[in-house]
Amino acid sequence: MIEEIRQSTKAELVQNKVEELRSRSWKCAGLSATGAAIPVPGVSLVADLGIILCESIFYFEQLGLDSESLKRTAKLCSLDYKKIQSIVRETLRIRGVGAVTVETMKTILKSLRRWR
Repeated sequence: MIEEIRQSTKAELVQNKVEELRSRSWKCAGLSATGAAIPVPGVSLVADLGIILCESIFYFEQLGLDSESLKRTAKLCSLDYKKIQSIVRETLRIRGVGAVTVETMKTILKSLRRWR
């Protein structure tokens, strides 16, 4: 009985997080529009890439899907990190060699910051 309540609470917590993250889309759209209003070629593209990368990293971290969180979960539950990572990639349909990861996104974001 207690385990069912815990599972229910966890599911509700994740659902609340997802709803909160979805509510951020309006803020991102506003930022994108601001970048598009600047009449300089390429500014809109760089702004949009930055917004997408920052939000993607934030979402992964908040939902515990980044590498650090998955490693911590693997350690706490005595599971294989690679197996958990594989399940997450399969569930999110992240495929291919060199698929985009949070670390890849952070590298791209650093490159964009240097480009400005």
